[in-house]
Amino acid sequence: MENHARTYAAFVRKEAEDLFSHEGDRFRSSKDSVFIDAITKVFQGAMAVGAESGGFIVDSIALVDDNFRPVAVVDKKSGPYESRYASELAKAIASDTIEIARGDSRNGSRIGMVMTIIARADLFPGKSFAVAVEIDQSASMRLHDADFARYEALAIGVAILAELLQALILHRLVSTSAVRPARLISSAMEDIERGRLETRIELAAQDEFGTMANRFNGMAAALEEKERLSKYVSESTKRAVRAGAPSGGGFREPIRARRAILFSDIRGFTAFTESNEPEIVIRVLNRLLDLQATAIGAFGGIIDKFVGDEIMATFDDERPATLCALKIVSLVAASREELAGLRVGIGINAGSVVEGDVGSEDLRDFTVIGDTVNLAARLEAMAGPGEVLIPTSLLSQSRMSILSANSRGLVLIKGKSGKIAVSRVEGVKTDARRRGASATGRE
Repeated sequence: MENHARTYAAFVRKEAEDLFSHEGDRFRSSKDSVFIDAITKVFQGAMAVGAESGGFIVDSIALVDDNFRPVAVVDKKSGPYESRYASELAKAIASDTIEIARGDSRNGSRIGMVMTIIARADLFPGKSFAVAVEIDQSASMRLHDADFARYEALAIGVAILAELLQALILHRLVSTSAVRPARLISSAMEDIERGRLETRIELAAQDEFGTMANRFNGMAAALEEKERLSKYVSESTKRAVRAGAPSGGGFREPIRARRAILFSDIRGFTAFTESNEPEIVIRVLNRLLDLQATAIGAFGGIIDKFVGDEIMATFDDERPATLCALKIVSLVAASREELAGLRVGIGINAGSVVEGDVGSEDLRDFTVIGDTVNLAARLEAMAGPGEVLIPTSLLSQSRMSILSANSRGLVLIKGKSGKIAVSRVEGVKTDARRRGASATGRE
């Protein structure tokens, strides 16, 4: 029952978040009567789904804020809603987990146990909410008493001489109509919890189990589609979305921050595409990009975007960015035969950037822009195969003293009024290796 209850709470949360996602522009705040009426209707529909499934009895569904005050309540028992599960609510809101609390009847009018399932709901930006679903556990366990009573009466009414055969038939009836479907649904829920979003339930029954299986399959399909779509969105954009969008769906206020920028581009790729079949080109390109993406993640970087055969990534500072670039050059060189001899050129810069939404009202990306980014891109364009170029000024920091580099002298950069001192990073100094410099560049 607990697994079923968790899935039901997740379903209620998704219905609430879908309402806000599709109609959020209509709601001014959580106290807005238009919002309260709309979310109440959503909860009433969810309660009807719970009753239709026949799996358990739902007493109430409530939306509460982070001060444990009810925003909207749908309560079959019509008693006052009391938030008696403050610790579970706080944990669910803070860690985005589905929490379960148990207790006795809320108003003492019934004898039995109440199970409360609490799940955080992401609605208004800057505010924390949770969906609290109360289930009458005792009554839910008695839901199938009538079915079992019929089976018992059937067994008693059968002739004594056929008692053994009748017992076997009864056992098969119970297994087919109740136990087997319940096990199928429970097993499928466990698969979803393990991340196997392709799981579906094959159940042709026209009863409550069939209804539950169909709803489960719809939920699993939606989760699988969301997981697939997430692979086409940059990590920086995902983080910005999780942080919450401004009211009305407008652009976020841009902020200034210090970041290290890495650009990497495959050298000789245009000639390679002209002399090879598209299938080979895509296979080699994906392998090259995957090698670089793995290194970027290992050094704490975030891939901002892929542009053809080029990668743009951001880091907290220049040391992990530079060590990551050296690792990429090493990995590509070690896989040169597999990669048809292709190599990469890398440019790095660090400094002030502007982070924010870039795009249109309907399609946008969260990225970084500014002179720091432009210079990193210019250095990447200058870098030869296997080269890592960086402004010499960045190497003067004590944290960068572990690196060995050769000066390229003063270089005229497009878009710059004066020349800039540029160096080629060769590797990590031998004595720094002996001292055990961090392999990921993080101190």
